[in-house]
Amino acid sequence: MTVEKQHSKIILNLGNPIYICDAQGYLTLLNKAAVELLGSEPEVGKDLYSDLFKVVGCDGAELPAASHPVNIAIKEHKPVENIEIIIKRQDGSLRNVLQSSVPYFNV
Repeated sequence: MTVEKQHSKIILNLGNPIYICDAQGYLTLLNKAAVELLGSEPEVGKDLYSDLFKVVGCDGAELPAASHPVNIAIKEHKPVENIEIIIKRQDGSLRNVLQSSVPYFNV
């Protein structure tokens, strides 16, 4: 088993919601806990993470995509860790989340 497959297996079995996307924002892997948090099962390789939920402020107003921790991490090539956000799921329900986005560059 390759190291990449071992890492994928570990991620899939973690209890915390984790999703991985490429530099364009397409999902490449997500675990069951992430599916439960999102309230839907996105299609890996076809769905953009940004289409799965909206990030909203305490007043309920949607934040611009550039303010999402994932986009900041990708753009600035640095981790954005332990950011409290509220996600608005596709069904309209809200979930408080402590999000960390860490870019990984496969060189």
